Amino acid sequence: MHDQGLISWDNFMSGIWSSRWSDIQDVYYKTKRKRNTGHRWAIKVATRLWDLKKAQWDHRNLVLYRTQAGDVLHGRMELLAACQCELDLGLYPLEDIYSSYFDNDIDTLDGQKTYDIKLWFATIRRAREASDYEYRQDDKISDSLCKWVGLRIDKAHRR
Repeated sequence: MHDQGLISWDNFMSGIWSSRWSDIQDVYYKTKRKRNTGHRWAIKVATRLWDLKKAQWDHRNLVLYRTQAGDVLHGRMELLAACQCELDLGLYPLEDIYSSYFDNDIDTLDGQKTYDIKLWFATIRRAREASDYEYRQDDKISDSLCKWVGLRIDKAHRR
């Protein structure tokens, strides 16, 4: 550990290790009469550390960028416009079980996370489509919005 401290622990996390690590692991393998080498062990552990660092980096980027910029890129505004259309149509021709969904207005939906808005929209849209409701041309949605929200692409309901 002293030898690693001399070349820094940041280097350790980047896979730059003191050679003492592999020497000590080599001794351990020899006492256990294993064919493994300390050098191969060090490579495997360093690779796993790199994978961990990459996963942490990806998670950081997901939190920072996909929540705001991703919403713009994927069409949050188009989603909200489609939600407004569903709100304007109201409960017709849906069953009363969906009435609680219409307690929201567009401002309430806009204040929610994009994931929750997508769920709201997909639920109402699927129910309306299942009722064989005929959307006007202006009320139909794009294929890209359909895919993003998780709806089937049915040409009768799409632009």
